[in-house]
Amino acid sequence: MFNMEETTTIIGHVEDVVFHNEENGYSVLSLQCESSKVVVVGTIHSVKPGESLEVRGKWTVHRIYGKQFLASEFSRSMPAENEAMIKYLASGFVKGIGIVTAQRIVEQFGSETWDIIQETPIRLSEVKGISQEKAILVGEAIRNQKSLTETILFFTRFGMSPEKGAKAYKYMGEDAVAKIRENPYLLVSEDYGIPFKKADIIAAHENSGDDDYLRSSARIFSGIRYILQKASLSGHTYLPYDVMMESCSKVLGISGEEIDHEIEQMLFEKKLTAVEECLYLTELYNSEKQSAEMLKKLMAVDFDFSPRYETALCETIDQLHITLDDTQENACKSAISNGVSVISGGPGTGKTTIVKALIGVFDKTDRTYKLAAPTGRAAKKMEQASDRKASTIHRLLEIDFVDETGAMMFSRNRLNPLEADVVIIDEMSMVDIELMHSLLLAINPGTRLILIGDVDQLPAVGPGNVLHDIISSGIIPCTILEKIYRQETGNMIPLVAKDINEGNVPDIITPDRSFEFRACRNPKDMVREVIEIISRESSENDDIQVIIPGKKGYAGTMNMNKLLQAQFNPPSGLKKEKEYGSRVFREGDKVMQTRNNYELEYKYGYEEGKGIFNGDIGFIMSIDSEGGIMEIIFDGGRRVSYDIRDADQLDTAYAITVHKSQGSEYNTVILILMGVSPMLQTRNLLYTAVSRAVDKLYIVGQNDILLSMVANENKKKRYSGLVNLLV
Repeated sequence: MFNMEETTTIIGHVEDVVFHNEENGYSVLSLQCESSKVVVVGTIHSVKPGESLEVRGKWTVHRIYGKQFLASEFSRSMPAENEAMIKYLASGFVKGIGIVTAQRIVEQFGSETWDIIQETPIRLSEVKGISQEKAILVGEAIRNQKSLTETILFFTRFGMSPEKGAKAYKYMGEDAVAKIRENPYLLVSEDYGIPFKKADIIAAHENSGDDDYLRSSARIFSGIRYILQKASLSGHTYLPYDVMMESCSKVLGISGEEIDHEIEQMLFEKKLTAVEECLYLTELYNSEKQSAEMLKKLMAVDFDFSPRYETALCETIDQLHITLDDTQENACKSAISNGVSVISGGPGTGKTTIVKALIGVFDKTDRTYKLAAPTGRAAKKMEQASDRKASTIHRLLEIDFVDETGAMMFSRNRLNPLEADVVIIDEMSMVDIELMHSLLLAINPGTRLILIGDVDQLPAVGPGNVLHDIISSGIIPCTILEKIYRQETGNMIPLVAKDINEGNVPDIITPDRSFEFRACRNPKDMVREVIEIISRESSENDDIQVIIPGKKGYAGTMNMNKLLQAQFNPPSGLKKEKEYGSRVFREGDKVMQTRNNYELEYKYGYEEGKGIFNGDIGFIMSIDSEGGIMEIIFDGGRRVSYDIRDADQLDTAYAITVHKSQGSEYNTVILILMGVSPMLQTRNLLYTAVSRAVDKLYIVGQNDILLSMVANENKKKRYSGLVNLLV
């Protein structure tokens, strides 16, 4: 018998890795102990067959798999027995070393194998079939694996993921742990994404009760930069001095005088920039300042609206069989006559019609042009509406590669500008200051820049308030479209959006062909309504999207994705699936890319390209569990062979957040308003969600949440300086 309550220790070598989740490190191992094999389960990262483990934990009984040892702590060492050493060397992490070569190495050197590999690896060339070059590579691989394991263990000891440890090892090299112990605040950067408090915990542990580190320059510098970087993730390009000092005091817990001293040093080193009573990270200040300067230079070039353009506009209007009102016609003339112009309006106000008219004019006057938008779906929408090629802004600027620091690099820049007479950018509300800066670097004075968007939508996820600041500056010609035309076709969605934007509750009593509100008392009723709507609507179209304000809770995207997956793509013996962390990916699943991946290769017919971007939606066509590959077809027919190890970049997309829906349109939108966090109950979030629907809009949920969101016109304050730099 064994005591399930008692913590004990077992020792053995890894006979087999039955299961290993690379995302969270959860493993199922067969451990060969002195007299028997034991099934060990728990979080054991980067484990290889043959390794020797000392595992601390408790015995447990699984209702299906029986007796198991649940690991709570473990330590590892290189295998000592010949058989274990052979398994380890042949486990696949050393390229070119199979079972036969591993046997030869161990037979040749026996108990001295590890010492020779780590200290004099050149001696491996004494073994038949191993050249001197391969001998050195084996030694490097073993040292690297050992260093990687040590780094991952160090990270997991402090509750951080193995991926974070692997990234630190990649950037810092073999002595990553030594560097971190010397200065844990190296981890508080965009590269590693480690919270400041976590670095503080490591520093406290390494300093063994000596609190002098609290006032170290490295800690204060890191804390200041961390606060400003965190602010940028909330959309701010700077913080007022008093706001900055309040945050520093909470995070650092030291006197203002000590913080001021470090700020002065950072200003001297140009790592910070001060403008009046505001503090910027210098790179963000430069983005705003240079963007303002480049916009002014583009504006300085005048273009005459000559009779040639007047004739081209009239001919285009006739050929397209469209009618422009005075405001729309003036928008066209402004775009043709100015170096930079803005056209802003809600759904149904004619933005697409104006773009078509402008394209017709530029075609007739032999002007070359480029069309782009921030996301793949937005670019696709622009392309379909204009019947002209459009791309993401990233593709327009020709991403060349991502360097080892993770920074984006564009081939199109000041030295290699875009070759076009006109650049038209749609969905400008989504463009942050860093992307705007990169775009402007690639546009020379003499090129017209036409910016189109809806200033009342949610601002960009990244730092800055570009479209709002440009309009507010008053120095760039701007046309605001207010009259709605789409309702003339019987589509009431634009009117619903307009009502919400003006603070009026739309008519939710009378169902309409294009808009319907379904009140629900509880989450179960809500789920039932959503399933009924999808089941009915899917018989008519396949472009249906559930949109939800937040991720968490019963009605959040995380739970709704599981419920909708179970309903519309349940487990089946005919469909392969792959578990990844808390998620299951199954053949036929609708999925979304959740971060930009510029290196992912895709095929589109006979064409090939690179880059799948945040917000791109696709479907899993096949899963090869043994090969670790998923075949996914993304928007536009781009087929990608997706490594399952990179599945942390994917999420199921039966339901998505409002933020993820920005820049996209769907034939049918089902907006769920139930259990919404008070922080998300804002008018512009509701307006943005409603604006995603083209033909049909269903709002399912609680009437009081709808009323609260319409009434709440408060927009989250963004500290951005572009407007001041423009005037």
